[in-house]
Amino acid sequence: MKVYQLIYTSVQHSLSDPELGLVNQSGLRVFSCTQGLTKQNIDETIRFATYRLPKNNEIKYTQTPCDPTVPELFPKIFRTFRLSDGRYVAMQISYAGYDFDGQPGNVFAHAFIFDDVDENFLPERYIGHKRYRTHLTEKDLNGQIVHYLKPLDNIAPSEGVENKVINFIGEHKYELTYVLDRATRLLTSDDIKNICIAANDAETVQMYLLALKWILPISLSENTGISTYNVYLPSDKQKQIVFHGTIKQHNNITGQAIEARKNCIYIDIENTKFPHSAKSMLLGFDIDELREIYRKYHFTSMTQLLDWQATWENTTKTGIGGKLIKLKKSAGDNAFKTRVLELYPAINDLNMKNVKFELSKIMFDNIELFPNEKERVTEIYMGQCIEKLCKGENVEFVNPLGNGENAKEQANAIRAKLSIYMNFVRENIDDISDKNKTELLGLFGSIKHMAEVDTWKSLFTNKEDLKLFVLLASQIVITGTGLNAFTQVKGWEKSDLAELVAYFESSTKDPFLKKSCIKYIYNNNLDWSKYGISKTLHAKTKGEREQDLQKIRRMLSKVGYIPYQRATYTSLKPEVTDDIRNNNSPLLISRLLYAVYRWQGTYGNQMKAEKCANRVRKLLLEMRKTQTSCFNFMIPKLALEIIESPGHYHEVMINTETMPPSFWNWFLIGYNKSKEDEDKMLAYTRVYSASKAKMSRIPAKKKMRETFKDVVE
Repeated sequence: MKVYQLIYTSVQHSLSDPELGLVNQSGLRVFSCTQGLTKQNIDETIRFATYRLPKNNEIKYTQTPCDPTVPELFPKIFRTFRLSDGRYVAMQISYAGYDFDGQPGNVFAHAFIFDDVDENFLPERYIGHKRYRTHLTEKDLNGQIVHYLKPLDNIAPSEGVENKVINFIGEHKYELTYVLDRATRLLTSDDIKNICIAANDAETVQMYLLALKWILPISLSENTGISTYNVYLPSDKQKQIVFHGTIKQHNNITGQAIEARKNCIYIDIENTKFPHSAKSMLLGFDIDELREIYRKYHFTSMTQLLDWQATWENTTKTGIGGKLIKLKKSAGDNAFKTRVLELYPAINDLNMKNVKFELSKIMFDNIELFPNEKERVTEIYMGQCIEKLCKGENVEFVNPLGNGENAKEQANAIRAKLSIYMNFVRENIDDISDKNKTELLGLFGSIKHMAEVDTWKSLFTNKEDLKLFVLLASQIVITGTGLNAFTQVKGWEKSDLAELVAYFESSTKDPFLKKSCIKYIYNNNLDWSKYGISKTLHAKTKGEREQDLQKIRRMLSKVGYIPYQRATYTSLKPEVTDDIRNNNSPLLISRLLYAVYRWQGTYGNQMKAEKCANRVRKLLLEMRKTQTSCFNFMIPKLALEIIESPGHYHEVMINTETMPPSFWNWFLIGYNKSKEDEDKMLAYTRVYSASKAKMSRIPAKKKMRETFKDVVE
């Protein structure tokens, strides 16, 4: 540890060092310093080398300049602070009477400036040090040339200070609880800048200030310096010193000033009624224990310390997880990890049952911080999750295993205990809500993918567990109790659903569900052979084709050919829906109308409407190409119903590519019939605007142009 010295007082001669801005001349100035200090060090230090006498001072002293007896008549000021380059200052300031110009107000400031200190360094340990000087010697006063001061490297702290402060803390825990509370307000407030402790004598003031520094983290020392004696309330023009003291009857502080200064907390030790109801948690540790705690956590703000303290309160009651997360946000991963690992060994204790889930969850969510506990934490947390889901409690997995490098290990840890977890499911399957079943299925999907398991059969190696999984999943995915039928659970891939369908189709005895599964298999072009299924496609028989034609005729005869007469195509919805849901190969007319119905249901959702409109367009083109007679019968009427339906992207479905030339005559008829309805007219106009450039071969193009000349440029 390097220790530099600096003396500031009234002199006739002083150190000359142009680089430091020091010139050998008289006045109140730096008398000398140790080599190695910077000009900035000196400027920042002498700013605090001040001493003012109170207005009511009655102590008499000689007018002899630099009289060595004068400093002993007045209280000494001890100040600590940190310089901008990180060096610490511990400075003693004495009142030195008259200066060499014959004026009162001389000071003698002797500063120790510390560099290369260890993490437990406290400049306050040097209060009252025997190496502090209070005056210049005869040799100093008479010398023409002033030399540099010697360094005091590795100088020991003041004798007895440590024990004296520790004893004081032990005897004043209730008083210090009150003072610590005010210090906390100061260090967490944007408005409060200082604390001023007032007592009847200098030693009491000093002890309270020193006790604060002994109790609070050393790592907060950057801007928590002390000043043991102020004549006025401290100003907020500097931030290095925030803990101040004053001696009652020896200052210029008035009650009015105390009331007016809102940014300073004033504590009158003798006239404060200190509560004896509770003691600060920090005072429950001895100083060595506190320092070890601070060494581990390295708090750099009072907020971090408070968040840490909160994690010691009600550790067996719900809410501890939130407190630990708050500590993580303020103090960082290391503090969070350290505190969690202090609580973790007792996680299975009976008195921790209310917080076991919280604690295991925050560890699971931050598993990268606990590599040695990865498997055990995963086992504890997932076991509780599954048990809670089975008992009807809410557990929502946003991303159960994450995507990090730990996910695979976590997945395999869960997989190893899967049979145990499935027993929870087996015992409670009738009571598990659809929502919780869905959460379980999503979790199983995440485990399967993260463990890089190809099939459900490989995941559930126990045959009974696989049967239970199929039963559980079928209630949600196949029958659509919790989701739409044959919808992938969040976190599943298409192959996950396909494998489930294959297992369920082979095991179910319900003819309707079996037929639904077969339809799904036929309508999805996947490699079903790996699930033991081979699809056999066959052409429809003559009888089946005849039945299809009869069905089409019935549907078309119900609505008729001529627009605006008889029923609309919407009236066919029951027949269409039945055909779509109950046939492996629904009719093209059914698929087209079903797509139209879906598009009609998208009004207000343009993104979905565009997707559905493109589906309708594709089916219109398919019908125009493959079933021309049916297309020509349907189109005038169906196309006009599409245009006159509220929605978006009419022009995607109705245009010169999808419609025959003859349709546009009906288009004009429809437009003229809709002139009382602005929404329908707008749809017609939009369709025409999108297609007008491609109407060169349309017989009705002149009539179209004439009709829309006033509404389309």
